[in-house]
This record gives sequence, structure tokens and C-alpha cells, in this order.
Amino acid sequence: MRFLKQLKWPDNFRRLFRRERPLVGVSVDAGEVRAVRLVADSRGGRLDAAAAVPGPEVDTNGTVPEAALSDALREAASAVRYDGEWAVSALPGMAVIERMLKIPAMPRSELEGAVRFEAEQHIPVPLDDMIVEHVVLGEEENQERLLRVMVAACRRDAVMGFHRAFSLAGLTLAAIDLPALALWRCFAGEDQNHGRRLAIVNIGTMVTNCVLVENNHLLFSRTSPVGSRSLGIDQVLAGEQEAALGQPTALAEAAGGETPRAAAFAVGDRSRDGVLITGPFAWHAGPGGGVMVDQLAGEIRRSLEFFASGHGEWVPERVMLTGPGARWGELAGLFSDELGLEASVAIPGGIRTDAAMDPALATACGLAMWGGRL
Repeated sequence: MRFLKQLKWPDNFRRLFRRERPLVGVSVDAGEVRAVRLVADSRGGRLDAAAAVPGPEVDTNGTVPEAALSDALREAASAVRYDGEWAVSALPGMAVIERMLKIPAMPRSELEGAVRFEAEQHIPVPLDDMIVEHVVLGEEENQERLLRVMVAACRRDAVMGFHRAFSLAGLTLAAIDLPALALWRCFAGEDQNHGRRLAIVNIGTMVTNCVLVENNHLLFSRTSPVGSRSLGIDQVLAGEQEAALGQPTALAEAAGGETPRAAAFAVGDRSRDGVLITGPFAWHAGPGGGVMVDQLAGEIRRSLEFFASGHGEWVPERVMLTGPGARWGELAGLFSDELGLEASVAIPGGIRTDAAMDPALATACGLAMWGGRL
């Protein structure tokens, strides 16, 4: 099992799927486990199976009860017809500490020691009981050649416990990846965005990942401790689902017919009822409560400012919203208004599906693309 893998991107999807069997991408989030299987065909990649099943809660450090996670993994594997394929996943929440470093270019044989030394300076916890890995994102040249390196550190016991949960569920865990790399694979592949500046914002249940990309290169990643639950999106979605179920139920009962089922997630833009209030308490009223749109925009603004502090002004041409928070159909328009940038719900490029794709599956799709090579 690999904790990370050197950053690679396939020149097309056919090369990505040159394996005896496809990979199964598994995204673990608080209260939900999502799995996808991507397969190759004559036109590239196709979503063959996908599932989102109830899962255990995750604590603030990203720790998940092994037995409960194993049960959820077993259910997800059954739903996507798991048949012995390798699985690729990512540790949830804030379990992994990430840092973006610049290191003078050097031979590969010397790089690991240099990265370890830099990690000790930038990661505010002792590394003795941590697994520390890195991935080289690219190079830049000013007065000297510098390597842009992403360093990831995680408690050894968390990694081993995660692996045990997969083993108990009967899944072969090939690698533990990073959400940032998975999102990059999904949305910044060759020819998908024609060199545009992109901010990929994945709103998970407990955390939000902001990934900055330019010319299809991953430049920066930051994880914020806010998610769809703390922002109020989950509450609004629950209220919308209750409202959607309630009216058809009354109509169906009056007509003596069956009650239609509500959609599992929102697709597309809808008219915006309610009022957007800007300022320190900006929120959008919905059937189930209020969403702190300004808090989400503030976290993304901080990510952009932090990156710009070391690289000069950098403004994305588009903000791509993914994750369970993007299931709320009104978020893109409200978020655009608050942040002042074009934003839309993103669907992974180059992946075909027979039905509208749940935006919460983006990370799992990127995990299933693990292992592509230049």
C-alpha cells in the first residue's frame, strides 16, 4: 500500500485505464462513504457504478471507528459490484497535515532527506510517530531552480487503522491518496480547461478543500475546518427534501396513488427564493434553516490571499464547486454573488455517465483515476 504516489497525469483517458481491472475510488466522509468504479471504453472513461451509503462519524482529527467504517465499506463495495479490484481512498477530515514547500532542485536521491528536514520546520507536531510523504508538483525558476513540493504527514496509527478497516471489509487498499490530488485529476486534466486559472472548491461534510490550478498544473491546496454541516447546507437540504416529499405525499394521498420519491441531490440552477444578506452574518434562508454563504466565501478568499502572498496576485477565472455541499442547487449563484467570481457546480471532465452525476462523487472519481502516467 502506498500513502502517496508521484504526481502524474495521463495524456488521455485510454492510457489511464490500461489495467487488467479498473480501480474503485472510495471517499470517506463524516456520515457517508462514496464509491465509484470507472471503466474504459472506445471513447475514454465511463462511470460504471457509483454509490453513497451511510457511514460512521469522523472526529475533528479525522479518526473513524474501524468496525463501523468496515461495515460501511462492505455495503459500498457491494453497491458498486466490487470484484477484487484495487481500491484507492483518502483519509477523512483533518487527519492529514499538508504543506506546500519550495526546495532547491536536487538529485532524487537527496530529495527525501531535504523534504524531511523542511517538514520538521513547517509541520507543528513531532514527526516521530508520523508517516511523511511528498509529491513533486513541478518546477519554477527565479534566481535558482526550485521544486514545488506538497508534503503530507499523518499519524501512523491512523493510516494503519484505515488499512485494517479496508481489510476487514474484504477490500484491497492499493493506496491512500490526497483529496487535492484526486480533485486535480478530475478537473484539470489535459485539454479539459485550456490553461484556465481554476479554483476547485470541494465542500465536504466537515472540511472544505480549495485547490488552485493553472495551465493544468496543481499550484496550491488548503483544507479549511468548515463543511456542509457547519455551514448549514445539510440542514437546508434536509428541509428541502422534507418539503419535496411532503407536497407530493399530500397530492398522492388525495389522488389515491403512490408517493413519488424525491431526488437524492439537486441538479442545475433554480430560482432563488429568500434573501441574500451580505456582511458578517450573510446567510440564505431556506426550508430547513440558513446557510453561511459568507463564511464559505471567506475561507476561499483566505486561501487565495495566502497563495497570492507568495506568488503575486492570482485570480481564478472560474470557481468549480464539488462535494456534498454542492448538492444544494442554489449554492453556485449565491456563492458567486458573495465572492464576486464566476462559480458553478462542476462535473468531472472526460467521464461519461448515463444519469446526472452527484457532485459529491468528484473526489471518489479522482481517486479511481489514481496511477495514470505521463
